[in-house]
Amino acid sequence: MTKLSLKSEFEASAEEVDSIFTNFRTLHEIYNGSIESLKQQLASLPVAYTSKIDNAKQGFEKMSGTVLERQQAMNSQLYSQAVVLLMGNAESILESSFKMLVIDNFRKIKLQDNRATNFSLQEVLAAKSDTDFGKLLFNKLESNKNPSEKLSFQNMQQLEKILKDNFNIRISSDYVVGLHEFWQLRHVIIHKQGYIDSKFISNLKAAGIDTKRYKTYRQVKLKQADYERCFSLLSLMFEEIDKEIDRLGLDYSVPF
Repeated sequence: MTKLSLKSEFEASAEEVDSIFTNFRTLHEIYNGSIESLKQQLASLPVAYTSKIDNAKQGFEKMSGTVLERQQAMNSQLYSQAVVLLMGNAESILESSFKMLVIDNFRKIKLQDNRATNFSLQEVLAAKSDTDFGKLLFNKLESNKNPSEKLSFQNMQQLEKILKDNFNIRISSDYVVGLHEFWQLRHVIIHKQGYIDSKFISNLKAAGIDTKRYKTYRQVKLKQADYERCFSLLSLMFEEIDKEIDRLGLDYSVPF
């Protein structure tokens, strides 16, 4: 059995997202390098070709400007999709880690007064180990239809409640508020093609988030700073959960 770090797991998954930007930057550098090489070749031609050389240079300058504009537009699209991928990775890790916590810590979980966690006699007799009980409990929690107790890993307030109620794991309110904004951004990018609606604004205001940068019916434009802030908040959140798991003496491991 090998102990895992949620922070390391998240950062490893984020490396795949970073590779998108690395490849894009490399392609753009190759293009710019080709343009500069052609300019130098033109400059070495005889003076008789000055007029043609100037026209060619102007053409290359125009192409270079167009590419720069296109790069900036693509950067916005790429950073938007990168945030979606980061949040998706985080959701997957949170869901799988919670399942592992339930299975590995069945006797430590704080069972709530909830019908969904009641076991039938047949289920009790069929379970041969704590692991079996843990799997059974997770399946019951996962199938719970009660909105206030449903397992949701893309709602920070719900996530905070899930971890606190079941294991007394506490997350700083700074991460809860900051990441709430990115969950809302993920939703409009996936489901609204990035266009801001009144519900998005209301959800942010309800969480006390400044909405000045967002205009209704405008398409959201994310930048490198947004992507880096998202990555930082997620990394810090996972680091804090790791520390809470250690503080509470919870097991979190999987067999290779």
